[in-house]
Amino acid sequence: MSDGDIRQAGVRRQADLLVQGGTVLTPNGAEHIDVACADGRIVALGDLQGTWSADTTLDATGLHVLPGVIDSQVHFREPGLTHKEDLESGTRGAVLGGVTSIFEMPNTHPLTLWAEDLQTKLDAAQGRAWCDYAFYIGGSAVNAEQLQTLEYLPGCAGVKVFMGSSFGDLLADDDTVLRAILRHGRRRMAVHAEDEARLRERKALVEVSGDVRQHHLWRFPHRASGGAGGRRRWLRPAPCARAGELRLRHARPCGGGRGAGWRAARCRHRRVGHQMNCP
Repeated sequence: MSDGDIRQAGVRRQADLLVQGGTVLTPNGAEHIDVACADGRIVALGDLQGTWSADTTLDATGLHVLPGVIDSQVHFREPGLTHKEDLESGTRGAVLGGVTSIFEMPNTHPLTLWAEDLQTKLDAAQGRAWCDYAFYIGGSAVNAEQLQTLEYLPGCAGVKVFMGSSFGDLLADDDTVLRAILRHGRRRMAVHAEDEARLRERKALVEVSGDVRQHHLWRFPHRASGGAGGRRRWLRPAPCARAGELRLRHARPCGGGRGAGWRAARCRHRRVGHQMNCP
């Protein structure tokens, strides 16, 4: 039965949430349509007046309605650094900003390099996360040959490589190591593309002053030749790169504040997050 038939028959479908009157951003662009949700999913889009009713109705007149954001780079510091943040507080902040899914980084204590490290994070997120979640496995000299197995573990978002600004086994600043990582595996890879030698050379600039406002002098002059140098170094191993997706992170400066102009999203006060299995 079409919506027209339903409207003519006076039959109403039931949703948990109905958002009406807003400007909805869809793959087709900005549209003045309504949104019906049931069981945590969008079940209908369009002119739903007279055909849908809901337990909760929101009047979005004059507002923009956006899909939930997927933040593919977060650092929630659990395990090991929870005095800064943890999975509960980090995901709670995410949903307040309109983020409904997160991919979390591997530079925790211990590092996320092996299946047991990933499982520790999944166990910690269970029942505590407010949004959907997945975790990166770190690409490293110690696990490069196992990445083709590790990257397909349930709950793994992909492989993260730190060419600079990391520590211990997670630092992959050698071309031989980078080639080994690229040769093993096919899924998405995110790369922190900086030149570690350049960063170490220039670190004294900020250590002497102690002024955090000079951070850019250390890391970012022409991307320290560091980001640009990082990109040039990355192109050398690239011919043996995996067939999957490669994303460079911290490879160029970006202006303005992150998330400027975002309106805090409304959310129900319950933990709804679950593990994401990323294709």
